[in-house]
Amino acid sequence: MDRRRAIGLIGALPAAALAAGQGRAGPASSAKRLRMAVVGLGRAAEDDRFDAVHLCLPVGLHAEYAELSLAAGKHVLCEKPLAATAAEARRLMRAASKAELVLMPAYRAKYSNVLPHALGRVADLGTIVSIDAHKGFRMTLPPGNWRFDPALSGGGSLYDIGPYSLQLTRWVAGGLPKRVTAMVIDDDTDERFKRVEPHATWIMEFGNGVHATGSASWRYQLQNRLRIGTSHAWIDLEPATPAIGERLRIAHADPPRVEEPTLPLLDQLPTMYDDFAVAAMEGSAPRVTAADGLADLVVIEAIKESARNRAAPVVLSAEA
Repeated sequence: MDRRRAIGLIGALPAAALAAGQGRAGPASSAKRLRMAVVGLGRAAEDDRFDAVHLCLPVGLHAEYAELSLAAGKHVLCEKPLAATAAEARRLMRAASKAELVLMPAYRAKYSNVLPHALGRVADLGTIVSIDAHKGFRMTLPPGNWRFDPALSGGGSLYDIGPYSLQLTRWVAGGLPKRVTAMVIDDDTDERFKRVEPHATWIMEFGNGVHATGSASWRYQLQNRLRIGTSHAWIDLEPATPAIGERLRIAHADPPRVEEPTLPLLDQLPTMYDDFAVAAMEGSAPRVTAADGLADLVVIEAIKESARNRAAPVVLSAEA
């Protein structure tokens, strides 16, 4: 049986995606068996040569082109966030379920080999007490870029890089927070940020007693870290979410020492493409599901609601 499939890339082509398609994951890679092509907006969804699409579009276009692709019978890998709103994400999930197609957010951090190792050590280090997750960089793009237009971007730093910190926090805590308090820093002195937030910060409380803090920012330079505080140690990932090369440190209390485990380097992108390819070809569930994308949008909307109401707490239900 010929197991080759073709995936069309709608929008800008990430260089790393092309490298993955050229077999950087190794000779047994499912991604290598996919023929990857760059196509214009909508053409992959209409082209019978393609079995799946990877949406690399401004956030405000995700729902429109995901719906178009699903309606044409294509599996969909979508850049983060999955949509501009939780309502759009729910609509996409219903469409994918009805069509029996894969709808997967491109959350490559779930394919890290370092994060599972760190989480696997928690049981030996006591109970999780706190989570601190931050992602940010200094925004240098000029005015007029689509990221500064909320109709295309959904929002500012919270939509652009917020999902990294939010997904890590959810995965470590084990679900959605029950309460969110947040602030957004506006900057009317910079025309780029008059309609989108350059910085958001939050505090979250989870049903298991874990408290989390975090931020997403275009205002500081190269923040990319996760710290898990336990009753007997701390676990630190910095950088936390590069495509390759996470650094893990574990501080122990008895005897006092800092351990720095050495793990093989693993490029998350080819591994993510492999998982998507297998799910599309075999009808299995990918490691990252659309429910992950929906959960982050639910939290993003809670952060925005809290910020609009001067950091008033927003209570969430247990289900997204």
